[in-house]
Amino acid sequence: MNLDSVKDLVGKFEQFGQGHVFNRFKDLSAPQQLDFLKRASLIDLDNLATLVNTVRSQEIESEIHTHLKPVNQLLQSFPKEHYEDYKEFIIKGEEMIRQGRVSALLAAGGDGTRLGFSGPKGMLPVTLIKKKSLFQLFAEQIQLAQKRYQSTIPWFIMTSEGNHDLTNQFFLDNNYFGLQEVYFFRQNLCAVLDFDGKLILDENGLIAMAPDGHGGCFNALASNGLLEKMELLGIDILSYFQVDNPLVKCIDPLFIGLHVLSKAEMSCKGVKKRNASERVGIFCQDHETVKVVEYSQVSQKMLEMEDVQGELMFNIGNTGIHLMNRDFIQKINNSNPLHFYKTKKKVTFLDRDKGIVIPAEPNAYKFERLIFDALPEAENVVLLEVARKEEFSPIKNAEGDDSLESFKKDQLCLYIEWLKKVHIDVPCGEDTIPVFNIEISPFFADNQSAFIEKWQSLAQKPEILTEIYLE
Repeated sequence: MNLDSVKDLVGKFEQFGQGHVFNRFKDLSAPQQLDFLKRASLIDLDNLATLVNTVRSQEIESEIHTHLKPVNQLLQSFPKEHYEDYKEFIIKGEEMIRQGRVSALLAAGGDGTRLGFSGPKGMLPVTLIKKKSLFQLFAEQIQLAQKRYQSTIPWFIMTSEGNHDLTNQFFLDNNYFGLQEVYFFRQNLCAVLDFDGKLILDENGLIAMAPDGHGGCFNALASNGLLEKMELLGIDILSYFQVDNPLVKCIDPLFIGLHVLSKAEMSCKGVKKRNASERVGIFCQDHETVKVVEYSQVSQKMLEMEDVQGELMFNIGNTGIHLMNRDFIQKINNSNPLHFYKTKKKVTFLDRDKGIVIPAEPNAYKFERLIFDALPEAENVVLLEVARKEEFSPIKNAEGDDSLESFKKDQLCLYIEWLKKVHIDVPCGEDTIPVFNIEISPFFADNQSAFIEKWQSLAQKPEILTEIYLE
């Protein structure tokens, strides 16, 4: 960037009241100046003005939600014993996969810091015996679906600035887990602002920025040329999921078929909430539209409301599992309707004396967009209720609910249920958890029906008397 271009950039920042970030620019070395300018060029100044107004506004972001209703009338649910009721959806979903019209989209920008793990969360070893990473679990599901349906399923993985290179290297070191079509792209960044609406410098002397939330995937896919890539590959549907849920069905024919035959643009999976205080978004009905509201945006009274049977009225929690049409993603990218939410955070920064300050209290706002805010923009939406024990056991916390240990218990309980269906009783302790570990590869079976079929086909069935891995 030449001197005139630098002056022009500084002028634009001054025009928006943010010229202070260049105060030390002349003191930087040439390489530091280049890094600074690269970071500065990422700032969308028009969008920045909107964020500044959000900071300075005294509006409370939580809305009054008295008009919202439970989603009972819009909810789809298919018990296993009524297979014939949804056979046509499975057939349609399998047809779409077989034709190569479905791809996987993983939001994998998080790290494992809260779990005591150093590195991208997707690299966290989670299985009981083989210690497979989250990335490997998802890759094996995709590989199995490709083999089952004799098709190619491209996998798009949204990383963050902080974990992009490590994630790439991990896949390279593992030969992409046998997959051929894997595409990495970075999540977009959004400026961080102090409580006065001013940009701040991070500990490296660069303008502080942070990932813009999973709702940023629409813009990130487009800006990285991946929507054109999908069109070239003949992909119509993206199966979106988040990196922290190892029980997710990455490619689900029933869900895909229901989405297609319902002519939906975006679809969601939900589960019954454990209790009123579970920290998940809740599905609501806003007139005739499905909507997700974060637990932090509604009153405790609304979360605790019960129906005449004594059940929670707003009892369907968001799993972060969606199907989206490629054309719908393009529509959202073109219209850019998603709102930025602000959250107070502790952000390490460089003060006026070039000293690094680690604040004890929140000192700045980070901003994010949420993927489910696109639901009101969809012509049709499908909401499918699924069994928590089969499809949702997120790893978010170091201990307690939604932790690595709770997932391991959930996985064991699922395997025990499969084994009971073929009349195998596994010795368990007082907590109904098996006294030894069991792990079942998706290549052996990826669901209960597949397990029963596989087990019955074995000429010599293994004894389940001690720790065992079935593949």
